[in-house]
Amino acid sequence: MNFQSHEDLYIQLSKDEKELANSLISLSQKVGPINKSDGIWVGYENADNNPTKNIGVKCGNCALHKSENTCIILDQQIEMDGVCRFAVIPDGYVNVVKVEKDIEEYLNENNNK
Repeated sequence: MNFQSHEDLYIQLSKDEKELANSLISLSQKVGPINKSDGIWVGYENADNNPTKNIGVKCGNCALHKSENTCIILDQQIEMDGVCRFAVIPDGYVNVVKVEKDIEEYLNENNNK
């Protein structure tokens, strides 16, 4: 898919996903950038280390990215194919893969390809 702005992605979110996005934005406005907050693990992975980018779980599909290298809730550079654990992605952007194995085993196998 072509680059979509966070506004375009946000309007595609379900009601519950919008609540999640709003909660994360509100939290970052209250405590500052989430990646700078005490005790909150963001788990950001750059494009080279993102094991889920091929199925669409990436910053470029997240309604929280501000530009191609910035995020609304984080104070760090991001990559469109990077990802963090707070990705808020509209339906239809993730190609769900049926995994009949332990997810960690699946990700390890696909990371090595």
